[in-house]
Amino acid sequence: MNDLYRLPVSICLGGRDYPINGDFRRVLQIIGVLERPDWPEFLRWQVALELFCPGVPDEYRPKAMEKLADFIRCGAPDTPGP
Repeated sequence: MNDLYRLPVSICLGGRDYPINGDFRRVLQIIGVLERPDWPEFLRWQVALELFCPGVPDEYRPKAMEKLADFIRCGAPDTPGP
């Protein structure tokens, strides 16, 4: 299979690979969590990261959040708007 069609199975944080759950059903669940207006933002991201990449140390959470956002956007640049 062409590498263009392969999803990543891990993210590298601090020189260590952490497995991710990139299944589309899980990603839809993550998007649902991130869009919950009744939860504070820190809680939405905390839950989303646990669904995407459980066990990430606190020191790597900001970078893991970036990698999660990149994964959801399929690597496209972040653009403002709807």
